[in-house]
Amino acid sequence: MPTPLGNVIKEARKARKITQSQIAAEFGITRNAVTIWETSESGPQRDRLPRLAELLGIDLAAAMRGEMVFVEAPPAEQSAKPQPNVRRSTSAERVDLPKLKGPRDVPVLGTGVCGDEGDFRFNGQTIDYAPRPPGIEGKKDVFVVYVVGDSMAERYEDGDPLYVDPHRRPKPRDIVIVELKAPMEGEAGSAFVKRLVRRTGGKVTVEQFNPPKELVFDEDDIARLHRVIPWIELIGM
Repeated sequence: MPTPLGNVIKEARKARKITQSQIAAEFGITRNAVTIWETSESGPQRDRLPRLAELLGIDLAAAMRGEMVFVEAPPAEQSAKPQPNVRRSTSAERVDLPKLKGPRDVPVLGTGVCGDEGDFRFNGQTIDYAPRPPGIEGKKDVFVVYVVGDSMAERYEDGDPLYVDPHRRPKPRDIVIVELKAPMEGEAGSAFVKRLVRRTGGKVTVEQFNPPKELVFDEDDIARLHRVIPWIELIGM
């Protein structure tokens, strides 16, 4: 049976929308080990409790008593939960790419919605059009989204447009957009721009550059994994 502390860990993790895999990656353990923390009498080692409480944003003393008391959330760079860094605009914005020539016919997509099975779907709203560089002439279904934050600097900066190919399967070292399934029906899943490290055993491992860090997602938590088209391909080299 779960201990009072195990119940607190589970409920706090869910409230923070942190997956077991993200907790496991932070401590270098398996997802099953986190499940054991939450559902059995075998809890975390005592030296891990302060860090775990920080990640979950809870008061440790209260948690040891079986009480869930939230405190101020830890800084984003220390959290086991990655911070979304893709923005889907809800109002018209121009994509200003003077170095890219070509017809302005690549859709800049707006807010997404969730499907019946929890997979992420763009709602089809096109709020602007970006130039079509020569390297993607004739390529179907390419779209543009925007980077939010600096976790991928120097590669991509806040506000940079990303050209996305939804049909080409990403390979390791490709920059990708990880779209997570929505936590609740009717909401859009979070999206993250990262570099793909590996995709094995039901896990997708990605990395960011700033600060350097690997993140692990369960395949079951991912709605779609899109490949970002590199600039060298966009210009046709």
